[in-house]
Amino acid sequence: MWFFSLLTYRENNRFSLIDKYSKTALIQQKQGEAIIVQILDIALLSEQAIIWDENDITTYQGKRDEVMSSLKRLQNQLLE
Repeated sequence: MWFFSLLTYRENNRFSLIDKYSKTALIQQKQGEAIIVQILDIALLSEQAIIWDENDITTYQGKRDEVMSSLKRLQNQLLE
């Protein structure tokens, strides 16, 4: 009887570990999707670069910095 209890305990631990990895992967996928949206936003903004003024340049730089920060956070999570 103790053998089956041990097997059940090990399986539950294994499933909880798989669940943890699944949740982490889902979070990283959502972060990746958000980064893609940010990159598309910058791409659309940069198409109008020929008529930019100082405010547009500042806006672009801020959005670029946000994307770089998001990519760096995701990279750090993947390295863990």
